[in-house]
Amino acid sequence: MILTTMGRVVALRLLRACGLIGALLLAVGGCSTAPRVPDQVTDVRNQAAQNAEFGNRYFRQGNYDLALQFFEQALRLNNSIDNRDGAAGAHNSIGRVYLAVGQIDHATDAFAVAYAIADETRNARILLQSATNLAEAAARTGDLDRALAYLDTADTHRTTDTAPADHAILLHNRASVAARRGDFGGAERYLGDAMSLNASARLHSELAANHFLLASILTRQGEYERALTEAERALELDKQMENSVGIAADLRALGLISRRLGRISAAVNYLERSLYVTVSIGLVAPSIELLELLEELETERAQPERAARYRQQRDLLDAAR
Repeated sequence: MILTTMGRVVALRLLRACGLIGALLLAVGGCSTAPRVPDQVTDVRNQAAQNAEFGNRYFRQGNYDLALQFFEQALRLNNSIDNRDGAAGAHNSIGRVYLAVGQIDHATDAFAVAYAIADETRNARILLQSATNLAEAAARTGDLDRALAYLDTADTHRTTDTAPADHAILLHNRASVAARRGDFGGAERYLGDAMSLNASARLHSELAANHFLLASILTRQGEYERALTEAERALELDKQMENSVGIAADLRALGLISRRLGRISAAVNYLERSLYVTVSIGLVAPSIELLELLEELETERAQPERAARYRQQRDLLDAAR
């Protein structure tokens, strides 16, 4: 579910006043607030870029409703002056929002439009970005052959001027596909190269994503202590960038890894912290999943009253969707 600004503010206030799930339930029914365009903007291209930046900020916070509105405004502004490369970039951003909320078909359509425009303008960077995005969307559906074909296409658009961030994302996605195929060694090598690029360019958000993926790969191999270290590093970097969505995911990963290690109290602590983040930014589905996990853990450690409370909160939240 995509929530609005007013709903998020209410959630934050009520989190203190009337409890965790009450806050999120009220946030679900919040009023819609249109994005506010800054005053005294005279240049359309600059205004479009500013809207895109606002969209990126809300995207990092998990406010996908406002992020989408700002990206769509950027698209309209770019179209109004026939800024084709700007429009292609906006389509890629819109696709990222759809990908984040699980609407893979819409995401694929947006990425395909971005690729078509960039092919028309011969913009190598946007061609690479669009093909990489198409690869990620294909991988999400389990079509790994198609994902690899898109990644190979993306590679053909790499030049000596390719930004480290774009190359690193391409390598990250290759690592993800390799891991899905069970090639964990290859995945780690791709991630090592991506990490080197991101560390050199001080791209902390992308570096956090690398550590998070590596934690996942190590978990699948049963290397839980190493996985815990990688997830802790991802959390540290996401906190530096105030990346709320990343922080919630990192804390959830730390909770699940701690559970595998038999550290149930630590697992509960991490998952509760992740829940507070998802509630604060208004993410309903992840909050329900976390409540289910917490109920399971409290049952495992013979805390029936706490387990019942999490079950009640989950049922209330699920009924309000």
